[in-house]
Amino acid sequence: MKWKFPKPYDAHVKPAHPEDEPEIVASDRIVKSATPKYTLDWYVKWVATVIVIVSIAFRSSGVPALHMYDMWGSLIGCIMWFWVSFIWRDRALMMVNGVAAFLLASGLLQHYFT
Repeated sequence: MKWKFPKPYDAHVKPAHPEDEPEIVASDRIVKSATPKYTLDWYVKWVATVIVIVSIAFRSSGVPALHMYDMWGSLIGCIMWFWVSFIWRDRALMMVNGVAAFLLASGLLQHYFT
């Protein structure tokens, strides 16, 4: 069975075909990655992930002074993840990160202008 993926918007990002990737076939890892590695979207994905995790750590600390860092970090991370999901054409990731970015931006606007 051949995987059928649409061509990505960015020419350097190639769709993953797990059965055609020698790295995936040869890997002895339990969970194998099927996404492109060491491309711009790969770096953005990991930076965004770290930003979101740090933001969640701020939120879970319960320190009120860190609330705005959480909001700004989450917004930046969601926007970065939205860009990655757009490159990958992943509608579910676009939806969750687009809605989250909108809600976070709304909260920030409310905080600064009301």
